[in-house]
Amino acid sequence: YKIPLLIYGPALKKEYQGYNFTKIMSQLDITGLLYGQMDMAYSIKYPFTRNPLKENAPEIAFYNYPGGSGIVTPKGSLSKDLNFKGKNLHDLKDEKDEKAFEVWVDKYLHEASVYLKGM
Repeated sequence: YKIPLLIYGPALKKEYQGYNFTKIMSQLDITGLLYGQMDMAYSIKYPFTRNPLKENAPEIAFYNYPGGSGIVTPKGSLSKDLNFKGKNLHDLKDEKDEKAFEVWVDKYLHEASVYLKGM
């Protein structure tokens, strides 16, 4: 999905006024973006948010849907859908990265599930 987000007002730093941001991010990153604009710490309380305006911020979006979950990065996307007997559905730009991408996604999903179980 491509969902536009418009931010305006006095909390928006001048260097970002009129800025057209096109990097991959998720709704979770809105917290980090807003806290970053106000120079407030957020990573302890919200470990899965990032400030996408920071230099070298990872481009990633995680999503859930009934029966599965997935992840989108500039290298492509990967979904784990239980309706397809656990097979991974992917759309990678470079097939040789498939295994490394799957390992990275599995690690990310595991860390997210451990975090959520501790809440």
